[in-house]
Amino acid sequence: MAINHVPPAYVNVIFSEPPPDSVFAGGEPGAPLIVSGWVRRGHPQEEATRLALELSSAAARVTGVPESHVMVVLQDGPARSAVEGGLVLPEPGEEEEWLARRGE
Repeated sequence: MAINHVPPAYVNVIFSEPPPDSVFAGGEPGAPLIVSGWVRRGHPQEEATRLALELSSAAARVTGVPESHVMVVLQDGPARSAVEGGLVLPEPGEEEEWLARRGE
């Protein structure tokens, strides 16, 4: 939140644990921890890289999984490609107006 300067309401998290026999790494059964995320295009690349690095470190610290088994992938796309609560997401820097329209 502090890296991309977004309010907590912008952060949505889903935990999903696939069956052990459906996860492979390098053609062998594996147990990687994969963090996948989406960010609105327009944030500086340095911030996205910093966010990925901090997510990797935090995921390893919280789960006990060695960081060498953690993969973080952040994809970006235009804000107008996503809708939340019936409203198209705002461009970076336009969050305050968007939150006001949502009544937050």
